[in-house]
Amino acid sequence: MVSTFYLILFHLAFSGMSAFAQVSTSDPKPVLYYVYDPLCGWCYGFSPVITRIHENWKDKIDIEVISGGMILEGRVGPVSEVAPYIKTAYKRVEEATGVTFGDAYLADLLGEGKTIMNSWYLCVAMTAFKSFDTKNQVAFASALQKAVYFDGMPPEDTASIVQLASTFGIDKSAYETAFQSEEIKYATKQEFQFAEDLSATGFPTLVIKVGEEYFLMARGYVSYEVLSERIEKALQPVTK
Repeated sequence: MVSTFYLILFHLAFSGMSAFAQVSTSDPKPVLYYVYDPLCGWCYGFSPVITRIHENWKDKIDIEVISGGMILEGRVGPVSEVAPYIKTAYKRVEEATGVTFGDAYLADLLGEGKTIMNSWYLCVAMTAFKSFDTKNQVAFASALQKAVYFDGMPPEDTASIVQLASTFGIDKSAYETAFQSEEIKYATKQEFQFAEDLSATGFPTLVIKVGEEYFLMARGYVSYEVLSERIEKALQPVTK
């Protein structure tokens, strides 16, 4: 688990990122922190982008999925409370990103209105998954969101979450034990704190660690082309 730390994010104009030319060939492999929430509709729309980034950049950077905890405690409630907003907002996400929200979500889960919107179980699911498999964490994050926003899985349906993890080759019993453990719950809360340390005030937020420095790549949805260009500039070698 990544420990909490103090950091400074450089809020740069991405059209002129000369300050990013600080990487030497001896530095460790850069890490792109993808701060998301499984119930964030824009993160669902961003899933194809981060998946493509992972596929095309995996030889140059590692990607760590960090759960942000968007809907917790006082924000938890039936989907009917936010249904009027979602019924308009999901169309904007579809138009901007190209993803599709499934009828099982729109007609059943959203339409019925009683399903509780709670990020906790899905965030714990992500932490538990990473305790078994770090290689496929981007894919699992996307799978969790598809399960909710396309297949209509209730966010608190732990049996379906365990079943989903098993499709990645993880033993159901072992995963369920991890999912219910105090260690995984604690680690999930630490991820929420880490997201705050990364100044993730919204989702998705992407921050890259290059050497010992941290650079903001995006706050909110960006296209693959834009994000890829920013990563390319962040990884430019030191110019003497």
